Amino acid sequence: MKVTQYVVTHKDCEHLKNKTYIGVGGSELKDVLIYDHIGDNISNKNKNYCELTALYWIYKNDKTSEIISFEHYRRMFYKGLRINYLNKKDIEQIFNKGYDIILPKENTTDIFHKNNIYKLYSLDHHKEDLDLCREAISNLYPEFLSSFDNVIYGFKMTYFNMFITTKKLLDNYAKWIFNVFDYVENRIDFKGRTDYQKRAFGFLSERLFNVWLKHQNLKIKRMKVTFEGHHEITRRSKEIFEFIKHGIIRK
Repeated sequence: MKVTQYVVTHKDCEHLKNKTYIGVGGSELKDVLIYDHIGDNISNKNKNYCELTALYWIYKNDKTSEIISFEHYRRMFYKGLRINYLNKKDIEQIFNKGYDIILPKENTTDIFHKNNIYKLYSLDHHKEDLDLCREAISNLYPEFLSSFDNVIYGFKMTYFNMFITTKKLLDNYAKWIFNVFDYVENRIDFKGRTDYQKRAFGFLSERLFNVWLKHQNLKIKRMKVTFEGHHEITRRSKEIFEFIKHGIIRK
């Protein structure tokens, strides 16, 4: 099977062997040969869509890969006590065991169960954007509505917009998410928002990816993820601190 390990980046970074780096954001980057503005693309939407412009490029332009790894320059899947990044042989072995998708470990968004995903999104971003997503799903994909409510009003989700799966499943997800966002984009007013809050579709897709997953019947392999080269335990300890802070401060 042909495995392509894409790494999305908007800045110069260390390149790992056998990974395919895809540049986003309009900058010319060292040793990057593929950019999200080549071929069928939505590169001009990167300020709102973040790494999804790279996902769209893969969806529309990669016609030969059977398995796709979608990672980020700061976050990579790894195995073992030491950081051993997954290679193509590792990925083939996992999929030969019948798995459909490799994901980061699931997070509990609030260990105090005071604030569900919807409430936390409302505290950090524009909740009307998430409301528009529900409206879009209700109109376009009503069969997903119960999955939306189950996820968004719950307390567990997978973060980071990263995964390894078949090109067929990637295409299925990409068609779904971009149809939903086409509906939402026409109804959002970005005027007056900070650059951070203009990244709405990157934030929304982290939540909606979980909705799409909930509706599927997939055999999932959970794996550890680095953050800027650090072990999962380092990243997790920082997250626990954030959970505690949220539980104390957020009402």
